[in-house]
Amino acid sequence: MGCEDPSPMLKHVESIREASERKLRLFSVGCCRLLFRVVQVRSVSRRAVEMAEAYADGLASAAEMAEVCCYANSTAEHACRDVAESETGIVRADCTALNAAWAMAEYRTHPPDHNALSPIFRAHVQAEQAFQCGYLRDIFGNPFRPVAFDPTWLTSDVQLLARDIYSERAFDRMPILADALQEAGCTNEDILNHCRETSITHVRGCWVADLVLGWE
Repeated sequence: MGCEDPSPMLKHVESIREASERKLRLFSVGCCRLLFRVVQVRSVSRRAVEMAEAYADGLASAAEMAEVCCYANSTAEHACRDVAESETGIVRADCTALNAAWAMAEYRTHPPDHNALSPIFRAHVQAEQAFQCGYLRDIFGNPFRPVAFDPTWLTSDVQLLARDIYSERAFDRMPILADALQEAGCTNEDILNHCRETSITHVRGCWVADLVLGWE
């Protein structure tokens, strides 16, 4: 829970049963969405990220995703190479954001060689890794302390609120979900604290939202 490198965390969650293909794909999508805040991402690449997310949630077919991602893979590869040719471009775009684009294009992580990076470049890597570690914790929780969810907490208000939060990406309402769960009888501190912790950046695949919605 205090790890600052997402690589061993990802390896661990991939080895446990809770790491479904959906959750792993949504983690990749979350990393790719980090690109949107630091670089001007081409519309086809944005569409590929959105399609991958829709596919993860069963809202798009494999054929639909393949059709969009095939062209996006090529454009993402060229975009990464274009930026990598300019050191100022790399610093501006953010090193691990480039890694996220590669992960989207090839469906695997390409961790950078830290020893070969400049201090500024390395700082960008570490900052981005902090986001990725946070996403892993939000999606998988604490794998060493699984939470038992009582179905009696699933009131209509709790379920409706969770669906709205997920569909609208309204994760700022997570504290409200905590209140609704508590009113329904939930006393689990891990669940309530995760919803109320203001330092957490929630993404689709959040372990609490998935528990409420019954998704893996």
